[in-house]
Amino acid sequence: MILPLHAMKLPYAVGLYRELHQKYGGTIDFHTICHDHNILFEKAHLSPGVTGFSIRVNGTGVIIMNASVKRLERHAYAWHELYHLLRGCAGTFDNVISRREEHQADLFAALCMIPEVQYGDTPHCLVERHSVPVELATLRIEQELRMNQAA
Repeated sequence: MILPLHAMKLPYAVGLYRELHQKYGGTIDFHTICHDHNILFEKAHLSPGVTGFSIRVNGTGVIIMNASVKRLERHAYAWHELYHLLRGCAGTFDNVISRREEHQADLFAALCMIPEVQYGDTPHCLVERHSVPVELATLRIEQELRMNQAA
């Protein structure tokens, strides 16, 4: 069961990541999660500047990613859109999704794509080791520092 935001003290993205990590025995596979949550993933040729989007149609989640976006970025955006579907806030085309919600989607993508940060890691190290955009690597290190400070 996915908990509502107000039921968690951690950022929702962290709680959701931990829940999936536990449910799937430590391995969080994008396609397995999509299958288990009735979510389809497709690539399509979209307008320039559109990386992708997610919607729900008759109970089925759909993630559409721009085929012209580099694979590394497309992978990150796919995790980002998966977060929106799991949160139930996909398919809003009128910019209703808050900056906080977008930040949470990015954090979720960073956690899923970079499951562990080692002492001394820099964003560049994480980019090289996990093939992620530098923005997600930076976000992941910032989250690790916050978690360590809270402990």
